Amino acid sequence: MEKWPEERIAAYKDYVRNYEKDMLDYENRITEHQKGLRSMIEAVCSVREKRRETLTELYKQGWLLDDDRWVEVNKNKRAASKS
Repeated sequence: MEKWPEERIAAYKDYVRNYEKDMLDYENRITEHQKGLRSMIEAVCSVREKRRETLTELYKQGWLLDDDRWVEVNKNKRAASKS
């Protein structure tokens, strides 16, 4: 194998340093995106729980969401479910 000139060796060493910097930058970006995704997942879970609690309260008041329509629940049925 032919020996490279010093300039080429220096250039390749720079390439390696730049590749390492690029990898760290990408890994940092991945970490930041993961944090953002975790935050969004927590927000979805929070909203889902609030929706469930609100639906429960509305049901206690006599209303049920059925196929995107609000239906008044039979009061006798609600009274039976309380006991």
